[in-house]
Amino acid sequence: MGGVEQRLRKALEVRGLIRAGAVKERVTLEDFCDEYIDQKTGVYGKHSIKNLKQTKKKLVAFFGGSHDLTSITCEDMAKFQKFLREIKKLAANSVSLHCRKAKEFFAAAVEGHLVPSNPCRKLKDLQEQRNEERERFMTVEQSMKVLEACPDAEWRVIFSLARFGGMRPSEILQLTWENVWWDKNLIRVPGAKGKHTRGYRMRDLPIFAEIAHALKDLMARRPKKTGRIVLGYESDGYIGIQMGRIIANSGLKDWQRPFLNLRSTRSTELAELGVTIQDFCRWLGHSPQVALRHYVQVRARSFDRGVDRKSTRL
Repeated sequence: MGGVEQRLRKALEVRGLIRAGAVKERVTLEDFCDEYIDQKTGVYGKHSIKNLKQTKKKLVAFFGGSHDLTSITCEDMAKFQKFLREIKKLAANSVSLHCRKAKEFFAAAVEGHLVPSNPCRKLKDLQEQRNEERERFMTVEQSMKVLEACPDAEWRVIFSLARFGGMRPSEILQLTWENVWWDKNLIRVPGAKGKHTRGYRMRDLPIFAEIAHALKDLMARRPKKTGRIVLGYESDGYIGIQMGRIIANSGLKDWQRPFLNLRSTRSTELAELGVTIQDFCRWLGHSPQVALRHYVQVRARSFDRGVDRKSTRL
């Protein structure tokens, strides 16, 4: 991270926010946050940048954009956390996210020798908590109904990649026909996670039968077999909205966070099928720790199977 911080410090010097070789007496909170976000653009993915911008907005709303960066204390950040909870009425995970991002901002300020210590260091409850009430599992039978509700072949591919490949919306939108290796029965997925200065981290996803069927159907309707597979959409936010509508049209009600829960469904399903956790985590692009913390669900039928088993004595 040091290289980024040196570039950040240099940019601040060029803009007159700090003197070369020494800290200027006053650096404003908004200027610093803007410069940090600029430095991370192209290094972080767009969702991470969006989160940084949202946190900056919350910090500015509480402190004011012209607030002296160096004057913010641990007590101030505790009040900021309380402000998010009690005034903004944000959910616990949203509060923890903004506090983590604020901590990241100030960590950069510490690295740049703009502040002596991180005023977020005493904040508690910064870990994201799992909300099982928002989890949904889609059975194979329900998935077939959603496929029938898809308006066209392209949407059947989008849904199949999400439901049976566990792919993220941004991964689906940037997927090309060149990423589909039929001879090896795999898809080279350019990951949305892990973007860095050297490019995207890649992973291999098996071409499951459901995905193969949807892709071949689309291929038969397309004269051109190169370039992006999904042509009708640019914004992954919009396809999330549309996915929710399609699922609702299939008859499923109260199906929240469609892409996240489709990814969670596939992780859970592969675990139940006996695929080892290291294998399906590599296919879907997350660690076993993240899978257990955020994706793999404990289903009622698994509990019932456990209760039905006869007790054994060691």
